[in-house]
Amino acid sequence: MELQQISETGLKLYFISIPFGYNIILATCFFTSIEKALPAHILSILRGLVLIIPMAFLLSAI
Repeated sequence: MELQQISETGLKLYFISIPFGYNIILATCFFTSIEKALPAHILSILRGLVLIIPMAFLLSAI
């Protein structure tokens, strides 16, 4: 019963975050399509490398 309650809370948090993920991907695609390579590259690096570990610690604390 406790595991079910933990998973329900986790799934709610996960599904709340989905629109933000799409927003970052769409922003990267937008910058690529208007031939602004530097902002697209920065967003890709931040999303893929830099923000993963700090956000994992931050969100697990919440």
